[in-house]
Amino acid sequence: MYTCKFKGSQGYERLGILFENKNWGSKKRRTGTCAYVLMQNMQQTYDVTFCWKERVYKDPDMHLRCGSMRFEFNVDVRDFVEGN
Repeated sequence: MYTCKFKGSQGYERLGILFENKNWGSKKRRTGTCAYVLMQNMQQTYDVTFCWKERVYKDPDMHLRCGSMRFEFNVDVRDFVEGN
């Protein structure tokens, strides 16, 4: 199993580069509300954790690799103030 953590605003930016989407952590709903992955606020820094687990199934004719990924993050449902 591999585990990787991205922390705070720098982690958010790094994930944006990896996902090729600088706004990866927000999703606007049809209702007009927007959900955000919380990485940092005035009091605390949060992290996003990826856990990757890989299995190899061996057969006399081939090897099959498959994996599962778990993505853990915090969300906040309060009012947000957008800033740099």
